Amino acid sequence: MSDWQTWAAPTVVICTLAVMIWRAKRKQKSSACNEDCGCGKGGE
Repeated sequence: MSDWQTWAAPTVVICTLAVMIWRAKRKQKSSACNEDCGCGKGGE
């Protein structure tokens, strides 16, 4: 395991999975929301 690619490939996979899991667990916000629903995109 002295080749840098041996360590780089699993690192990329783990980081990608972590980002996908983090995004999946975040609260989904509607992009068409213009009302006071508590998502932070409400109108003035």
